[in-house]
Amino acid sequence: MDHQEIIERENQAMRATYAQQLRFRRYLMAVTSYLIGAFMVGLLVWLGYLTMEYYLYFIGLMVLINALFFVLFKTGLNLRFSDPSLTSLQIVASTILTVQISYLVTDGRGILLLLYLTSHLFGVFRLSFRQFLLLDAFSIAAYGLMLQLLIQNRPETIDINLEILYWAALIIVLPSFALMGAYLNRLRERLNERNTHLNKALKKIQELAVTDELTGLHNRRSIMSELSKEWERTERSGNHFCIALMDLDLFKEINDTYGHHAGDTVLKRFASLVSKELRSPDSIGRYGGEEFLLIMPNTRIIEAKTVTERIREKVAGYTHDDIDQGLTIHVSIGIAEYQNQSTQELLKQADTALYESKNNGRNRVSIHTTHLFD
Repeated sequence: MDHQEIIERENQAMRATYAQQLRFRRYLMAVTSYLIGAFMVGLLVWLGYLTMEYYLYFIGLMVLINALFFVLFKTGLNLRFSDPSLTSLQIVASTILTVQISYLVTDGRGILLLLYLTSHLFGVFRLSFRQFLLLDAFSIAAYGLMLQLLIQNRPETIDINLEILYWAALIIVLPSFALMGAYLNRLRERLNERNTHLNKALKKIQELAVTDELTGLHNRRSIMSELSKEWERTERSGNHFCIALMDLDLFKEINDTYGHHAGDTVLKRFASLVSKELRSPDSIGRYGGEEFLLIMPNTRIIEAKTVTERIREKVAGYTHDDIDQGLTIHVSIGIAEYQNQSTQELLKQADTALYESKNNGRNRVSIHTTHLFD
């Protein structure tokens, strides 16, 4: 797994954690609405429209419902549902509770209509038009069933005309929430779509800022930044690290003979070949033209020579038959090890070793001479 994949997984985990926290905050908002409902039902008890026994039943059921949702959110079991926010389930639970208490009161059902509207209000920000209509149909049917039971079992506690008026109000008002929810849902989808495009554009800009467009490696600015970071880490830790400057031999002849498209192909293949040979902590970037800078953390010069020799052999053994039958490309490499010098001095030493490889026939790895006697 490369560094970019690790960062992406960490970002996904952070987004998932934030989404779960947001769902829990919405749940707490729903709990607040239940407390408001408890206060309103308490007023009915105070006015004599509901017995204390039924009120305690209402409070107990309210606590049970909210405890269940608390467990679902805190254990992460909500993530197993198609809608992890459990909005529909919370509205259904609230509706069932409200219908029960509406059946038990002797008067004042009109004030309880606000509880239907309050529970549905939370769905405006989450549910689709179809989901909202289904919930509306459920709430309207539940109220109608409650009204039918009242007519059959407790007709003395109701004013039939007024109750039908309440029911008609629900039939008219609740679908308006569905329309509002559909409108907000479209706005949310458009906003999400725009955010997706913006995030893709931002990601592309970030990639262009640190990535060489041709090879996909770090660009010069990015690899120099990595070098500075490694220098600072090594300064603090007292460890060692090595760098290598790699230059494709006779690259100008490739461009002159086969064209710049062939030259670009060679550069991309070189980047691919080298990337496969690197160890996980290593970093490589395009230093300029056909020259590349390799950073090898926690590495001494002998190990660095082994790594770069493997790279050199891999590059030399690859044939670019699609450009020309049997065509091979070689690379010259110069290595330097950090020994308390500045990054500029370190680069200068690696460059000196690189030119030594060039002057000694190319296709070889050279170590800066100060290390020959270490």
